Amino acid sequence: MKNLIAGPFLIVPVVLCAMVCGCGTALRDSAAREAAAESLVSFTLHVCNQSKAVSPIDIRIVIDGEVKIDEEFAVGRQLNWKSFEMTLPTGEHRIEAVSEKGEATLDECFFLAGKQEANLQYWYYPESHRFATPRQFRFSQGSSVSPGSIDWSGQR
Repeated sequence: MKNLIAGPFLIVPVVLCAMVCGCGTALRDSAAREAAAESLVSFTLHVCNQSKAVSPIDIRIVIDGEVKIDEEFAVGRQLNWKSFEMTLPTGEHRIEAVSEKGEATLDECFFLAGKQEANLQYWYYPESHRFATPRQFRFSQGSSVSPGSIDWSGQR
């Protein structure tokens, strides 16, 4: 009976350690990769250029070491979203975004437990702009993130 009670309490630290210890550690193990492939989920990534100062911008997006998107994005009216649907295994993933023209990079981990959407936005306003913003990517994820849910939190 003592082991049954301690069991759940031991799982939480192990899971937290796995999450903190590094992105993609579990997916490097072939057995874990095979198990993850058994539970694929829908993932939609909405990508947008929010900078009138750099348009069009080149954006290359790599997920788990595989190039998923390599395109140019015009700013349009700053709501010129492109949506990319893909299927990924449940679990931890690594997303990398690079723009040579925009001089920005992003390298983050995210976790999929079921069907999800995410936004990836490029932001930049020069110092002369009233909302001066350094060159950067912003990534946000959720079960119902929509292309219109823009992250304004970085504005000064």
